[in-house]
Amino acid sequence: MIEILEKEIYQVAAKYFPTQLATLIKALEAHMPGDLIVELPQPFEGSPKALEELHEYQQNKNRLVVWVLPQSGVAELPTEWACVPTLQEALDYIQFEQMQRDLGF
Repeated sequence: MIEILEKEIYQVAAKYFPTQLATLIKALEAHMPGDLIVELPQPFEGSPKALEELHEYQQNKNRLVVWVLPQSGVAELPTEWACVPTLQEALDYIQFEQMQRDLGF
């Protein structure tokens, strides 16, 4: 369900999200707090509430969630959420944010 990409950076397979949100959160709690990459299937047919719950969970842990989806799907999500089109861009985004966090910004 959760793949460790790098230190404190996790990825969720799209097939597990959002239908198994409770199981995903339990799996996250079993790991060290980390930033999360979620590749959303397109078209996304899940519940926006599940997206909000996961985003809020990560915020409460002072961690990021970065959504990977095509540019055409970005308009469906709140503008303040981190959305990128590729996995590599998600990794770059998180690494930059981690550096800022480490420096106290």
